Amino acid sequence: MSEPYPSKTRFQIKEETSFTELVENREAVLLDLDNLHYYTLNGTAIEIWRWMRGGEAATLGQVISNLHGAFSLQEADSGRIEQEVSRFLGELEQNGLLRLCEEGQAAEATFVPGMGD
Repeated sequence: MSEPYPSKTRFQIKEETSFTELVENREAVLLDLDNLHYYTLNGTAIEIWRWMRGGEAATLGQVISNLHGAFSLQEADSGRIEQEVSRFLGELEQNGLLRLCEEGQAAEATFVPGMGD
């Protein structure tokens, strides 16, 4: 995805995903339990996954706000941060680990593939 998602776009993460932290806050693995594909995450991606999984962030705007709070990011970098987060969320979506909620639909913490997709 080349353009950032709109700030209020809501996401749901896939329920059938195992999250394992390998090195505290430095590396983790997501395992898609449906197809047994795995994906590695770095420190920032780990935090984003945790926030989304825990219901602390369901929109791009919430993720970015959490990032600013957690890492004391500079406002001048906001455009680049939004693009990078959108790219990461797009990769999760392309790999079936995340989906967009339809407009007006409330995001739940997780979704089950094949049920309402």
